[in-house]
Amino acid sequence: MRSMPHLIESKISGNDEVAPGHFVLKVESSELASLVQPGQFAQIKCGDEKDIILRRPLSFYKIEGKTLFFLYKVIGKGTGILKMRSPGEDISILGPLGRGFWFSDSMANGKKKIIIAGGVGIAPFPFLISEMISKAKINPGDIVLIYGAKKKEFLIGLDEFRKTGISLYPSTDDGSEGFKGTTAELLSKLCKEGGLKGGDYFGCGPGIMMKGIVEITKKWGERVQVSLEERMGCGVGACLSCVKKINGKYLRICTDGPVFWGDEVEW
Repeated sequence: MRSMPHLIESKISGNDEVAPGHFVLKVESSELASLVQPGQFAQIKCGDEKDIILRRPLSFYKIEGKTLFFLYKVIGKGTGILKMRSPGEDISILGPLGRGFWFSDSMANGKKKIIIAGGVGIAPFPFLISEMISKAKINPGDIVLIYGAKKKEFLIGLDEFRKTGISLYPSTDDGSEGFKGTTAELLSKLCKEGGLKGGDYFGCGPGIMMKGIVEITKKWGERVQVSLEERMGCGVGACLSCVKKINGKYLRICTDGPVFWGDEVEW
């Protein structure tokens, strides 16, 4: 059951660069922290500049107590302003928004949980992994993370993932960390080796990557929950700027998603 979104004014407690051009924003809100489900997002007001009207959608990266963490990449004027924000400043947040991953205590079913992330698509997964372990009581050894980026320096939080006890398979385009190649290529390799068949799959990353992992999992008769990355205006379904054809119908990523079954997305 999704909670109604809340518009809150909160305090920034951190805004640190964790990789070149990638930052983690930390915000304090016990109200929001108790409502969020893995895979949901918030609309963040980047600053008070008059020419930055629209909020920016950011996935809930982690939640620790009342602290909310948001991972973001600086790609334009809005996030360029956001990276300049400092601890102690007020920030406006609308959330939680969207439909997250289908996730329940029944997921402790002995199947492996296979998570595939590309680049900043890692954003929704630390929170999902934490909830899998703490709430669904899934054995960390049954959770597999395939995480790819262009270079080692863009693989964020590897040491933290290793500490959880999950099985981690990094990949980089240049071979500077782990498997040399794409996440889709690594997934295909691991599936052929037989260790990842019959699991529950989750994915987030660039569209071309997501299309690839859907095609691979379909070959093995599996489905994957995908979190789609799209430009959004309002975040509440009113502006229709984020529609995508899903299972023959045009749906709003912000309210009907961002999580869908990958085989229903018309890539």
